[in-house]
Amino acid sequence: MVAPRSARLAVALSLLALLAACAGSARHLAVERTQPIAQQTLDEWCALLEPEAEARAWQAIPWQTNFHAGLAAAAEAQRPLLLWLMNGHPLGCT
Repeated sequence: MVAPRSARLAVALSLLALLAACAGSARHLAVERTQPIAQQTLDEWCALLEPEAEARAWQAIPWQTNFHAGLAAAAEAQRPLLLWLMNGHPLGCT
């Protein structure tokens, strides 16, 4: 069952009016300016967002992307080798 033409026209006009109202309010928000962030505030936010040294300890590990190079380094240091296997490239290089 198809709605009468007048009903479809009323729905289309209602949607158009709603779209126009939303576009007008979005334009108002886009024009509104905010205060620039002060350097001190920016530094505080960066300090909060930056992980602590303990959380970044994994970055100090000399990771090997080649199995044979890792095997040689482990043998030279007389340390065990951690072999990480997964589906996909471990560095996200796809």
